[in-house]
Amino acid sequence: MVKRRPTIVAICRTPTTILSKNIINMKNIINMTLKNGIIASMLFFTTGFASKAQNEQSEQTSSEQFNKHEYSAYLTVSLSNLLYQLDSDGKKHSSPGFGAGATYTFNFDARWGVAGGMEFSTFGRKTKYAQLSEKYNTFDPNSTPASNLEYSYSIRDYEEKQKLVLFSIPVKAQFKTPVGTGLDFYAAAGFKVGIPVSSKVTMSGGRINSEAHYEYENVTYNKLPQHGFFNNNVYGTHHSKIEIGVAFILSLESGLRFDLGSIGLCTGIYFDYGLNNTGKSNNKHPVTFNTPVIYESVLNSTLSNKLKTMSVGLKAGIVF
Repeated sequence: MVKRRPTIVAICRTPTTILSKNIINMKNIINMTLKNGIIASMLFFTTGFASKAQNEQSEQTSSEQFNKHEYSAYLTVSLSNLLYQLDSDGKKHSSPGFGAGATYTFNFDARWGVAGGMEFSTFGRKTKYAQLSEKYNTFDPNSTPASNLEYSYSIRDYEEKQKLVLFSIPVKAQFKTPVGTGLDFYAAAGFKVGIPVSSKVTMSGGRINSEAHYEYENVTYNKLPQHGFFNNNVYGTHHSKIEIGVAFILSLESGLRFDLGSIGLCTGIYFDYGLNNTGKSNNKHPVTFNTPVIYESVLNSTLSNKLKTMSVGLKAGIVF
């Protein structure tokens, strides 16, 4: 019986076989790398877009946050004038004015609102004449018989100091927009109704001369001061009031508002201009013939016309 030896088959790996397997492994590694890179890129961009959207939403939410109700108090300093027309001899000089007020603002959104409130403000002006003179016809009921007469006067170095206090009710539309961190620009436009609270006029001068010519006698009198006929007498100092009505005023302002946390500080400039003639009377005379004579401001006389208010100045206040 013949025994068979087991056959041993030797498998030999050629270099070609080894190279093919290495290429396959490299392709697998490359595919895995590409898949991981794509996934990482998708995660990166997704995270970026989500973060951007979140920031935009946060900014939008922040911009939509505003105080619906705001209160403010402020002070003003200005050139506040009484505007009127004088004859060619009169000279007008501006005077400083001051004011204080408080407002309530209802904001529709972060930019637009409407404001109303109350305000006290002063107005003033000086009027000067090297020589104030006038001639007019009048009537003397105390003469015997009662008679028409022509009255004339002249005052050297005449000066008036006019002062007025108005209580105003402003109503304005307001716009504001951010211009920096914690800094807004604002502008407002509207109207004010100005109600006169007090007025005072101080008149002073040098020498006064006056005379009257009576028709029925055909005589001129000029040395009877007790009857209003002066001859180089001292005019002295006298007082009067401005006869003035309600003023309707156009009001404009703009400035900056600083956010200080719980409160804000606002500073700006403003311009107020009276739209109507507020003078109640201009049919009197600075020296009205009577016994004794009556001294009046030129603002209440025939020498002036079209009394209005005007103010331009600086404004500063707090908002809370």
